[in-house]
Amino acid sequence: MKRQALLLCALAIVLTGCQLSQARQASQVQDVMGVWWQLDHPHYDPAYLILREEGTYTIASNPEGENGVSGEFWFEGAHFFIRDDFCSIPGEYEVSLKEEDGNPLSLAFSLVKDECSARVGILTSREATWFGPAP
Repeated sequence: MKRQALLLCALAIVLTGCQLSQARQASQVQDVMGVWWQLDHPHYDPAYLILREEGTYTIASNPEGENGVSGEFWFEGAHFFIRDDFCSIPGEYEVSLKEEDGNPLSLAFSLVKDECSARVGILTSREATWFGPAP
């Protein structure tokens, strides 16, 4: 019993010294701006999602966004909308931003409504991991 109590105390001390990542709902362009990678994409491996301050995005095989597919995105309240030439009807998502010490770690897109099944697959298949600032 004494040993278990000591182990629990040691674990508590270790955990209080660690900053665990925290997720919050993104609600503005500044929350998601940057380059995110490791999205599942049928043509790019790896795939990079570049989200720019002016509300444009590119999905490409490189972090510079060269020769990629581009479109626009915006927020309405806490909902993220995205549209491009292939899927002209905007898709609607909620975006969870995981951070550690104020630094971005990953984005997770949760489907609200989108008629474009390819886009749904690309955005929701896995979390996108922070790569760096947008070029």
